[in-house]
Amino acid sequence: MNTDNITMLVIDDEPSNIQVIVNLLKTESSYKIISASNSALGLQIAVQIKPDVILTDWEMPELN
Repeated sequence: MNTDNITMLVIDDEPSNIQVIVNLLKTESSYKIISASNSALGLQIAVQIKPDVILTDWEMPELN
């Protein structure tokens, strides 16, 4: 499967969690990975970019 055109959005309020997920995904694939450090920014990016996959923390301080 060609993963060159797949965009993933990672949303988490803990920067260390984002880093672990992004590092893992980069070593296993060639996905385009975008990250957001809060739910409001993640929602804004999701609406604008329309990623193929969104990985998000279940509970976020601003918006669940």
